[in-house]
Amino acid sequence: MASHHLCLLILSQEATSADQVEKIPIEDTWAAMEKLVDEGLVKNIGVSNFEIEDIKKIQAVATKPIAVNQFESQPYYQRRELVKYCHDNGIVVIAHTSLGSPSNVMSSHAESPPLMQDPVIGEIAAEMNKSPAHVLLRWGIQRPTVVIPKSVTASRIASNADIFDFELSADQMAAIEALDKPGLTGCFNHPKTPWLGRGEFTGDTSDYCNN
Repeated sequence: MASHHLCLLILSQEATSADQVEKIPIEDTWAAMEKLVDEGLVKNIGVSNFEIEDIKKIQAVATKPIAVNQFESQPYYQRRELVKYCHDNGIVVIAHTSLGSPSNVMSSHAESPPLMQDPVIGEIAAEMNKSPAHVLLRWGIQRPTVVIPKSVTASRIASNADIFDFELSADQMAAIEALDKPGLTGCFNHPKTPWLGRGEFTGDTSDYCNN
């Protein structure tokens, strides 16, 4: 089962094993988050890495709308059904790993080659006189989703904003949509990613996406 993220509050030492984590129903956590809205401490609340069945659990008890769902969604791992469900229910999709997470320390464990080296993306980038990163980000916002590219280089951060002076054609969008891969083959940062050497406290870092 995918990991879920509602909010993170670090109070003491980080958990390193399953027996150190108290299992609290997500419905109870959502109720606590709704109180934060009622108390005027936050304006909107959302979720991360929630599948459709997990969203439905919240919807069954929620009195406040789910504002956003953040999860990996990029051309190799598009999550079309989940994206559609969110759009149909007024939930904004924040798509992380928009560029395939090329600097991720675990990228060597991914089953797919680097996303920005894909020949289809490169061909479209050449046609538009843009970079592969520009094409990937433009595809994301035209779906439409919110994209959150990551970079520590100032020039790249500035360049990532240069995606509003062009538009991908219907044929170009279709060509990118055809890149979607089955199952977890195309994922780079699935929730089972063994962050900091752990994968949901299994102690096993040998499998990146398929455990």
